Amino acid sequence: MPFGKDYTFITMKKNIVLAISMVMLFVCITGCNNSHKYTVYGELPMEEFEGATVYLNIIDNGTTADSTVVENGKFTFTGTLEKPMMATLSTLSETTNIACESVVVLEHGKIHINMTNDSLYGTPLNETLYKTYTADSMSLVYRQRIENCITKYSTATTPQQKEEARKECDQLLEQVTSHTIDLSREVYSNNLDNVLGAYALHMIVKNDGISFDSLDRILQNAGPIFADYEPLRKARTQLFHLANTAEGKPYVDFIGTDPKTGEETHLSDLISNKQITLVDFWASWCSPCRQEISRNLNNIYAKYQKKGVNIIGVDVWDTPEKHKAAVAELEVKYPQIIDTVGTSAEIYGVTGIPSIILIDKEGTIVRRDLRGEQIEAAVLQALAE
Repeated sequence: MPFGKDYTFITMKKNIVLAISMVMLFVCITGCNNSHKYTVYGELPMEEFEGATVYLNIIDNGTTADSTVVENGKFTFTGTLEKPMMATLSTLSETTNIACESVVVLEHGKIHINMTNDSLYGTPLNETLYKTYTADSMSLVYRQRIENCITKYSTATTPQQKEEARKECDQLLEQVTSHTIDLSREVYSNNLDNVLGAYALHMIVKNDGISFDSLDRILQNAGPIFADYEPLRKARTQLFHLANTAEGKPYVDFIGTDPKTGEETHLSDLISNKQITLVDFWASWCSPCRQEISRNLNNIYAKYQKKGVNIIGVDVWDTPEKHKAAVAELEVKYPQIIDTVGTSAEIYGVTGIPSIILIDKEGTIVRRDLRGEQIEAAVLQALAE
């Protein structure tokens, strides 16, 4: 169903609406056939979505399986899977900028869904999903609160009103996350031998900060459904790298490209044991990254360079041309590496940017995830030690 008119804000808030959709996913799963031919009969009877493109996104592997267009308020998807998978149906009205998203289980049979009211029926898992969702009164309450919050933000007329609405949404997101974790634990404990349990465990990992060692032990003792579940495999890899580059660990080297020479360079080539070093993972298209550079990093480099402070920018998920333009526009003076190999973010467990870490003179990571005023405070503390 529609979630508000400020689609950019929805994306910035780490997809609050999808967090509610995750709550909807926690249902009991039954035995399934080896071959799952599904047909999704969708309804979206709202004028602003007529002619809009609907995307079928597979949650389990992060791919877009198909797309189609809404005609006369309806659309259809047909496909075959080896096993049931979770998916989302998502669309955006180009005329009103209203986003709409619903969750389905792709399994054998005919699946009927109305995206305006999220009614869902036709196959066992989807009917159970719908009954479970409607039975969870808090999910309905949170859903309404989120819709109200996003509407409040999108209709705000002053910066102060927008900021108040943003803070309200932040607090609401924390409550939704806590509720999702509680449901995830319950579903996980009741579904240790199926894909729903694997998905629930992934939600716990994603929202509750489980350690690498804990997840590794679970997966070693779990069946193939858990071990082969792609989101869990990716989560395990990320947690490994986070543990390997945690505060107190030595920094890990990687290869990139020197944007000035176009030649291969290493992070270690730019780190000296006579300086403390800030490493900033960023990209030219990232507005918060650019703000950190212009408001903090440039000033810190100018103030403390001669006192033993170095800064290294690591441009990830970008192109050399866009990087060069951004560096010139932002008047960046400190050295840069372009990650043309695409490994630096993975090595440091970076999933969002900017991500700023501090390395001391001995090459030990002393702080991670620095932002704003924290950066200079951490630098001053490191210089004093």
